[in-house]
Amino acid sequence: MINEMGAGFIDMFDPSTTRELYLGQEVTNDSVITIIKKIDAINEWYNRENNILLSVISQCRITSDSDISIELPVVEPINLNIISYGGSIYDGLALINTIENSSVPVNTTVTGHAMSMGLIISCAGEKRYGFNKSTWMYHEGSSWNIGFFTDQEEQLRECKRIQSIIDGIVVKNSEIDQDYLDEVKESKKNWYINGEQALKLGLIDELIDSDIIEDMLVEEDRDYVDIDGVEHEVIEEE
Repeated sequence: MINEMGAGFIDMFDPSTTRELYLGQEVTNDSVITIIKKIDAINEWYNRENNILLSVISQCRITSDSDISIELPVVEPINLNIISYGGSIYDGLALINTIENSSVPVNTTVTGHAMSMGLIISCAGEKRYGFNKSTWMYHEGSSWNIGFFTDQEEQLRECKRIQSIIDGIVVKNSEIDQDYLDEVKESKKNWYINGEQALKLGLIDELIDSDIIEDMLVEEDRDYVDIDGVEHEVIEEE
């Protein structure tokens, strides 16, 4: 058991068995550090076990007269479940850095809503999942600029730098281009996205409950289903 990871860390967390992690609140320093510590603990355990196995394999080859072919076990990925309205961009980027540099793949699942920085974090997963009733939301970052004019100019430059980073994450991990993100920002609106739209836009790789939609088709020539008064288009795989 890992019990010396710092204040707020769950003592019962076992990196050898736990792969389900949760961001179920605002993106803050505290919420992000808790997840980062768990990802780091899982990586530490995995790297240690992997090094032991590689050492054993190496010794077997040295002591054996014939070549030995041994495959390393498949790595079980981490799954980060997201239910978050967003929060601190800087803290969110810290979590994204950890996800992208993890030896153990980190998948993301939008269980409920991934809004603002929550959406950006969801884009960082190795594999990205969601549900039909999940909601994503993108909007421009915001900040409070106070102080002397020169201070405000410096803060504005930093805001533009950070906005470029988070937009780059979305563009890199989806089918959304920068021009469309710029249109959203110019309109000063919150862009809400449902499960099917997220799939079409490449924000996710798979809708976990897509089979439910297909099972609701009652007519062969029908390409949509009605759920709670909303028509949902059925996406056919090529």
